[in-house]
Amino acid sequence: MAGFQQPFWMTMEETTIDYTQHFRVGMRVGIDIPLTSGQVFREWGIIVEMDQDFFQIRLSRDVLPEEMRIEIGTIFLLVTGKEGTGLCCRGIVVGENNRRLIPLRLISEVLVYERRDFYRIGTYLPMAFQICRGMTGREIRERWQETRLFRIWQWSELNEAVPMMKPLTPDQRARFESSRDDLRVKFQPLAVNISGGGIRLKLPQSCSPGDQITLQFFIPFAKPNTLDVVGEVVWSTPVLTSPGGNPLHYVGMRFNRIDERDRECIIRFISLEQLQQIQQQKGKLNGTHLEETEMSGREVTALRRQRLIVTIIVTVVLAGLALWLAPILIDYYGHRSERNEIERTFEKGVEKYRKGSDRYAE
Repeated sequence: MAGFQQPFWMTMEETTIDYTQHFRVGMRVGIDIPLTSGQVFREWGIIVEMDQDFFQIRLSRDVLPEEMRIEIGTIFLLVTGKEGTGLCCRGIVVGENNRRLIPLRLISEVLVYERRDFYRIGTYLPMAFQICRGMTGREIRERWQETRLFRIWQWSELNEAVPMMKPLTPDQRARFESSRDDLRVKFQPLAVNISGGGIRLKLPQSCSPGDQITLQFFIPFAKPNTLDVVGEVVWSTPVLTSPGGNPLHYVGMRFNRIDERDRECIIRFISLEQLQQIQQQKGKLNGTHLEETEMSGREVTALRRQRLIVTIIVTVVLAGLALWLAPILIDYYGHRSERNEIERTFEKGVEKYRKGSDRYAE
């Protein structure tokens, strides 16, 4: 995935970024889609529709991997140009799709692209770190192996149902007993950008490429739940701070020494964090907004205009019909009242005549 210079999860708020400076209809774009394994599937497609931050992209292939699901809420990366000179931007699927035509909205800034092998996410992670100053590569490796063995032994002591695969020697057990306090970790939550292959975090001191840093992560579902990793610094850059503030540095590193089981735990943690962030984003969308996000801005405007025109036409027709019927009804009921008066006079005359006839007969 891309090496972003800032945490890149975002909410579904309105954006003022002019994406037309970087994308256009008919442009071919690369697409990095995260898989359940933590790696990415690299596909490409064509932009067939574009309206501000709303895109429709037609994928290049008909058949996609089974483990890759493109559904509402799926987040992936759009890439243009070549690595090092290209640009990238994150998008989220906002409507139903047929696995070839994908409706999405862009949700991040357009940044310089650097391809990576694992999906990355920005989050807060309880962790600790120590820069390995004045240590040889062999000393760092042996210390990492010793620390990992201590974590496994400590976990097996706390969980008797999970015995160690290889028992400790008496010397190892005595050494771990005496250094239990020294190997205890004090975690603190840090804002990190992490993947299965590396991490970026903010440190109070500068580092040089090639420096080694020991890292401890707290992952609740891991066994043991403290993961020990050695990172090798790849780049470091100062952070802009207020005058008089303590200097800080962004440090990006790759995992130089890591057990593959620990890597799988990190990948699983990233997947769970991504799912939680997506659910939070969906919770901010009410039903009306979700319906409108499935259409482009042009379609929504046209639909509103059409509804307004229909309302005006119906109102004019009803008003004309009322004006046409009003005089007819007035005339009808007016004459009906007049005929009723004549009928009553006639009936009175007939009744008077009958009474006169009756007296004559008597």
